[in-house]
Amino acid sequence: MTFDINVNGTLNLLKACVDSGVKRFVYASSCAVYGPRQALNEYSGVMAQFLNRIKNDMPLVIFGDGEQTRDYVYVEDIAEANLLALKCSGVAGEAFNIGTGVATSINRLASILLKFANKEHLKIQYCEAREGDIRHSVADISKAKERLGYNPKVSLENGLGNLLLEN
Repeated sequence: MTFDINVNGTLNLLKACVDSGVKRFVYASSCAVYGPRQALNEYSGVMAQFLNRIKNDMPLVIFGDGEQTRDYVYVEDIAEANLLALKCSGVAGEAFNIGTGVATSINRLASILLKFANKEHLKIQYCEAREGDIRHSVADISKAKERLGYNPKVSLENGLGNLLLEN
């Protein structure tokens, strides 16, 4: 299903763009993006999983030791990067990494969410690390800063505060 949506969905969009005379198309692929109205399903990331468990007063589940890192980026920063890519000349066909450039451990994410939600009493359940999980992932945003003028504006703490207010 994911392949069908990602590949065939993009192909359908490209065909519609050609038929409509669209001049620019920005293809975006994401990971560790968070913000309001996140869906909770089998593809949901740790952020949505944690929020669901906090909401239901359940312990947070962390696979491994929790020191694995991700580059969590607020959806408004992603939207801004896409707008910059649309407006910037001379970048057609280029690839840009968009994130914050900051590595945050799963343990730190859990700690911040529990504190902001006033649920620090909830336990963290550590499970065996999952095979194939990436240990560390952080975006190198230097090219996006230089070529697009991209600069992330929403800190993790502010973004999580916004997210908890929405939920």
